[in-house]
Amino acid sequence: MYQVRPLSLPDDYHRLAEILSCGRPEPITVADLQEDDSKIPPPPATVRCDDQGRLVSHCRDRFAAIDETGRMVGYADAWRAPWTTPGEMICSAVVDPAHRGRGAGRMLLDRVESTAREKGAAYIKAALKDSDPAALACVTGRGYTIDRHLFQSTLDPDAFDPAPFTTEAAGIRFFTLADEPGEATEHKLYELERVSQRDNPGSPGELMPYDQWRLWVLESARVLPELFLFAADGDRLVGTTYMHTVEGGGLHTIYTGVDPAYRGRGIALALKVRAVAAARRHGAPYMRTDNDSQNGPMLAVNRKMGYRPLPGDYIVIKRLKQQ
Repeated sequence: MYQVRPLSLPDDYHRLAEILSCGRPEPITVADLQEDDSKIPPPPATVRCDDQGRLVSHCRDRFAAIDETGRMVGYADAWRAPWTTPGEMICSAVVDPAHRGRGAGRMLLDRVESTAREKGAAYIKAALKDSDPAALACVTGRGYTIDRHLFQSTLDPDAFDPAPFTTEAAGIRFFTLADEPGEATEHKLYELERVSQRDNPGSPGELMPYDQWRLWVLESARVLPELFLFAADGDRLVGTTYMHTVEGGGLHTIYTGVDPAYRGRGIALALKVRAVAAARRHGAPYMRTDNDSQNGPMLAVNRKMGYRPLPGDYIVIKRLKQQ
């Protein structure tokens, strides 16, 4: 009934945006997809492994499931960046709700798994909705195991009461990218994120190179400098939380981190409380932030502030070969 073919762009963009938007709080637009694709370099003609036989090069294969009329009903990909953990392949598969349970998803999974094996990946990592027990049963039956739980939390800026919280930390200066724009601040932000993300649960390994990071973090159409909040000790950047705008007028917290040497001083909480004030000034109807079930300190901060958890994703892993 279904067939799987390579994704064909730009023809598939519109239908791809519709499929990827299913069940999401904010829709994914064609412009979003085009912007993301413009930032991703083409993969090399051949894949490369390190001296331990682990896949380390960039790969990106994308597939569409089509019905007997040629209409796209599902999408899957298998990819990795050069800075992805060696041996890891990141995969996804999503099917239009009207076509689920009829074999399209299994065909897409077959294709991405065979692609990962052909490339020499040691294991596959994928995400699936925690509200879809049928999908979880399907992948666990194929040998996947749950690694962690990721979810989003939301907060209404106008309903937040800042009175119980402080926006200060002893000896720390707070400012935004609008206050101190420029390359020097941007490089400090990159270095802070590089250091602070290393011990985050689920960290993908080393942070991507600066030029690539800047494309995703600072050159997006969704960037507003006043939504990048910083904490500094003198000239040293020691904490940050920054947000991008999303469809519908809301704000999505992309990253919050504190220099390990400055943790335990209330800097993250002070930054996030200031971020709510910035969201209120922006007129955002809501804020969203990503959570990892294994990141206890940040979960505690969000719960203290009144963030409400939303449905999220299980991160599942399937081992393809021993490393």
